[in-house]
Amino acid sequence: MKNLVKNAIVFGLTAIAVTSCGYNNDVERANGFVENLGSDYYVAKGQTAQPGYAVIKHNGGYFAIYMKDYSSSMDSAEDYMAEQSMKGRLFGGLNYDNAGMYFDPRSGLTFDETAGQTKDLEKAQGFVEKLRIDTATEKLAELGLSEERGLTVAKLINNYEKVKSQRALTNADADAFARGVLGVSIKEAQEAYAKAAQGDKSQHDELVKRTSDLNGITPEHTNSLIEKFFAQKQ
Repeated sequence: MKNLVKNAIVFGLTAIAVTSCGYNNDVERANGFVENLGSDYYVAKGQTAQPGYAVIKHNGGYFAIYMKDYSSSMDSAEDYMAEQSMKGRLFGGLNYDNAGMYFDPRSGLTFDETAGQTKDLEKAQGFVEKLRIDTATEKLAELGLSEERGLTVAKLINNYEKVKSQRALTNADADAFARGVLGVSIKEAQEAYAKAAQGDKSQHDELVKRTSDLNGITPEHTNSLIEKFFAQKQ
């Protein structure tokens, strides 16, 4: 129980720390930037071959913007974007070759960090991804999840790990994962386990019930699910 509580709390604190007041690197700045812009903006590449630049996706198109001057204390991400445009640090209408390369035809700049992947490599990665999902599904079945629900949770785990490998995680990423697996937010889970550690198990018991109902499993299996596939996802 102590390890479960510790892991759950650490995970919650880790997720919250990612989007705290300041940013430690360009990837975090890019994530904070798109969060302030809104849901139609996504980080395509937080770090590129052009130092300090990130590639942002918006409405199916891509633009590169200099991120080193961006701060969480700024009032408006839109104002920052306009300022960088005036300084010549924003490159819109990038060409994308579907292999990770973003190219500005006007300046000749390439916003890329790795060479294009071969088709064989892409197939291999796809195979590994499917294997990970199938394996997780089998383990979840041992906890009483149905095949359909197990596949859903396995995909959530896989997507979470994939995002973590590509960029800095945000509160939204952690909350989406927690709600998908447990049915509650990171904050709710953190509070429940923190109070349980102090002897008040009322919120913990409610969390277990909600998670059990969501996944169609017993409370005992719910605790195992949390320990195996949630508390260790940091």
